[in-house]
Amino acid sequence: AYNGKFYLNDGTDVINTFNVEISQESSYEYSIEDVAKKMQIVIYKEDAETGNVTQGDAHLEGAEYTIYRDEDCTDVVETITIAKNEDGTYSATSGWYMVGTYYVKETKAPEGYLIDEKVYPVVQVPSEQTEEFSTHTVVSKDEVIRNDIEIVKNIEETDSTQKQSLAGAIFSATLNSDTSKVYYSTETDENGYCIIEDLPYGTYTVRESTIPD
Repeated sequence: AYNGKFYLNDGTDVINTFNVEISQESSYEYSIEDVAKKMQIVIYKEDAETGNVTQGDAHLEGAEYTIYRDEDCTDVVETITIAKNEDGTYSATSGWYMVGTYYVKETKAPEGYLIDEKVYPVVQVPSEQTEEFSTHTVVSKDEVIRNDIEIVKNIEETDSTQKQSLAGAIFSATLNSDTSKVYYSTETDENGYCIIEDLPYGTYTVRESTIPD
């Protein structure tokens, strides 16, 4: 008879041990129940400049991310959509997958933002995961769409306005959805030209705020 310890392994690591006594008159059966290791991916969405604070009329929710099995991003696992959380962050959570390597890519930008072109690899080596479940985080940042407003001031000539200068006027652009957001132009030059630069995506009302002398 043999009385000793046996080691059960998966080809790389010992995953279980058991004691057994073997003799000519007996046989031994050992039942194995494997627990599949699983992983999920949580994607956080941020403004590249302001984090969780959106700019203008842009929105971080609604962005779509597709998760792939291959680096060329052709073998789709799942597509998930970003939503706003109670704590003010924006995220989406995948389902549970078998551990391995996956690739995350933004496939639809949210309103008012440029799409993130980066592909994010997410890797979990099976032998390095000691628990049944693991969670992996990806942070993806988008640049807000910006534009300029060019303004040319004209004065209708009359006897009283012939000597009035076009230079020195300043214009303001107020975001319609939040009137506390006001952006100002450069001063008009002698031709009445000025510009309001780098306005975040949105709808604005433009007013002359400073009249030239």
